[in-house]
Amino acid sequence: MFEVPRRTELLQDKLPPHSLLYETQTELPVEFVEVASSGLTVGYLWGTDYDDAAGYEPYTPAGQAALDAGEEWLARLSEAKERGLSPSEALRELSSLPGNARSGAVLPGSLRRAPSLEKLQDISGRE
Repeated sequence: MFEVPRRTELLQDKLPPHSLLYETQTELPVEFVEVASSGLTVGYLWGTDYDDAAGYEPYTPAGQAALDAGEEWLARLSEAKERGLSPSEALRELSSLPGNARSGAVLPGSLRRAPSLEKLQDISGRE
């Protein structure tokens, strides 16, 4: 698995050119939800309205499955941004989606808050 900034770039590179994106970095607290596939955590969707920032953090121990899921979640975040949703609105909307075998789905009741994106990246098992 790649280091945090590099893996975010790799996932974003798979989006169509000119995709609208939320900011990918913040120093502020973030809300996040856990994404799981086949009962295993694959990553975390996160957002903060204050910096118009949102993204997906792959769960490092999940390996390639975490990156595969991330492609779909970032595409969904981009679509939410294009529709003018704030990061918190996008997080709530995406949390209600059923998901699929590739993306997994948000675990109901998993909404939490981290004091910073860096802390969430620690939780995700960044390298």
